[in-house]
Amino acid sequence: MLSTNANIICEAVVRNWKSEYSELEEEFKLKLSRKDFFNKVFPILGNRTINDYLKEEVKELTGEVSSYTYPTFKRRAEILLTHSKILNLNFDILDENTILNGLHKVNRGIEIKSVFAFLNADGKFNTEHWIDFLNKQGQILNIDFSDQIELFSTLCYISNIISYYGILPFHVEKSDDGDFILFTCIDFLNEVSTFFVSLTNPLASHFI
Repeated sequence: MLSTNANIICEAVVRNWKSEYSELEEEFKLKLSRKDFFNKVFPILGNRTINDYLKEEVKELTGEVSSYTYPTFKRRAEILLTHSKILNLNFDILDENTILNGLHKVNRGIEIKSVFAFLNADGKFNTEHWIDFLNKQGQILNIDFSDQIELFSTLCYISNIISYYGILPFHVEKSDDGDFILFTCIDFLNEVSTFFVSLTNPLASHFI
């Protein structure tokens, strides 16, 4: 989500936050560590960190030099996202570097132009093409493609991971006992993470 929406989220936190929102609960969890907040450079922020971008937003809005702490920004962003108070978010969109990184994780010999094979005319990522590609490359294990319900569920999980976290699953493996699925993912900086989806308790799904 941050790779394509960091600017929208930052501006919403600075410009749209209201004191009464503090009473609301945050259910959506933003994938943002303290280290990322201060050190991760986002192209969509003009190759700046979230911390630096927020400083400039505050100065532009108030004329004052001020900054947000990491926990304050994260909680406010999560509350705004949880209660749909941020408009015009870009879902199902991945930057080309993320797709290219995912392709290289699967097959180093793939050409750059292959990135566009997974993009629709509107620029959104084509999850169905991607899962077919991963299956042919042997990157999907223990998922029954003949089971339409299981296949659809897997597509939804991948789509949600892309939409909410802006990262791309490149390896999918369901446990032998069928209790969970592990999605190994890549981001635009080539950093790898693993998302755990519980099939017995979906609310317990999380990054590990």
